[in-house]
Amino acid sequence: MDREILTTTSEEFRAWSHERVRSVIGDKALILSPGGSSRWYFMEHGNPQDGYLNAEEFSRYSKITLEVVLNIAQMMFMDGVNTVYSIAFTPQFDKRDDKYLKMMAYGLTLMASPEILEIYQKYDMKVSFRGTWETALAHYGSTSVYNQFTDITSRTQNNTGGHLVWCIQDKPIPDSLIPVVQRSLNETHQMPEHETLARAYYGSDFIQPDIFIGNNKPSIGGQLPPFLMPSDLYFTVSPTLYLNQNSWRDILHDHLFARRVAYRDYQEMNPSAFDELRNFYREHRMDIMGVGKFDNVTQTWRSTLL
Repeated sequence: MDREILTTTSEEFRAWSHERVRSVIGDKALILSPGGSSRWYFMEHGNPQDGYLNAEEFSRYSKITLEVVLNIAQMMFMDGVNTVYSIAFTPQFDKRDDKYLKMMAYGLTLMASPEILEIYQKYDMKVSFRGTWETALAHYGSTSVYNQFTDITSRTQNNTGGHLVWCIQDKPIPDSLIPVVQRSLNETHQMPEHETLARAYYGSDFIQPDIFIGNNKPSIGGQLPPFLMPSDLYFTVSPTLYLNQNSWRDILHDHLFARRVAYRDYQEMNPSAFDELRNFYREHRMDIMGVGKFDNVTQTWRSTLL
């Protein structure tokens, strides 16, 4: 990567065309964990006093938030991202009451509905579903939806606009891979390579994600599907659904350029540079990224750095 590109500022990078970004991005994949969706919905669309635990309101919440997630994925695909792994829901949902679980069943059905298929096709997205979907759908009383998921997968397999993989949690070694593990143990007396298991699980076009985008507290607990090991983690302060072109480009600029600098040569640094670095570290000696406090009024965790 030439010097001119490496010295591009984030403000300049925001103005790049999609074509120019694609020329430097490479074969990228990322994990998008759309946290804070209910907070985003109530601030922008719904009434928190009414809630969303009735069929009509939850239908509206599910449809609006799902469409925004697809718009964000499309924004990333336009910049050349190959694969977006998106967390459909996290295990914490299982701890909600029966009424919420019934509403979730509708939300899952919507992911394979004709109106959402129309968006997949409009964006030319290839769509896949990975994880214990059959078990999860049975838990929510939506077993029949699994056939719709396989139909969506089949209908979109030849699309070339980007690969969207809907993920949920699974075992460290998913049941579907037990035959692969057994065969390797029988033939080589060794576990299969990590990459072998990943390709068997996600498909031959598997790409290891470089980026994780989550929300609020810096945590990846329950948000990494099997075999996905991103190297660069980013957490939006506001709900992930607020991610727009500028904030996405800032993440991408940081990943492509700011974190990829060459190894520093201390002998080439002048004394004033060391003074600046020393002052910076002393000024922020008590600051720790990831430490926050609970705000009782809004019932949210907030970083102490803000």
